[in-house]
Amino acid sequence: LKYVEAFVMDMKADTANINRIIKADIRKGMALDSLLKVSKMDLKQPGISKMFIGNFIRGVQMPRLTPSNSAITQLKNTGSLRLLTHKGAIDSILKYESLNQTIIDHNEIYRQNNNLVWESSYPIIDARIFEDTTYVKFFQRALTDRQTPPLYLNEEKLHIFLGLATRESLFNKVSRSYVETQLQRATVMLAFFEREYHIENKIAKE
Repeated sequence: LKYVEAFVMDMKADTANINRIIKADIRKGMALDSLLKVSKMDLKQPGISKMFIGNFIRGVQMPRLTPSNSAITQLKNTGSLRLLTHKGAIDSILKYESLNQTIIDHNEIYRQNNNLVWESSYPIIDARIFEDTTYVKFFQRALTDRQTPPLYLNEEKLHIFLGLATRESLFNKVSRSYVETQLQRATVMLAFFEREYHIENKIAKE
């Protein structure tokens, strides 16, 4: 039963992280949506270009869930998984593991595209402002009151940047779908193991 207990602990850690990731993904998605809307405005206007840059730095944050499969691996490698007798328990664990791997795989292409969004911004935005605290509070993902430098509005380079930003917005929506599904699955499974195996009570006593 110790491996089942470890799996429950992993799920609890995952759910805490998932809730954090969902909030960050929502913020990222809103920023990307705003960035794409602002891109249709007159980017030569100082106020509009500043909004563009502000949404950019919020839209390229990279929230990623790193789920743990260590307890599931132990359950499988020790043969403990097949000892679970409750109907649906094994299937639920394997589906949980499968979606974890899907999330990990998606994170990689999500990260790669996010890097491309960054790289495609360099011909458009003077990236030096991102380490200049008179312009940007980078770790707060916020701009100061100082007017940002004008954008370099090459139509072709802007078109490439916006294409990658649009793709990032789609990756963001897929990421949210995966983690929200996993959160629902984990919530049901935690209740199941608490009810059928009294895992919660056993851990509390220890």
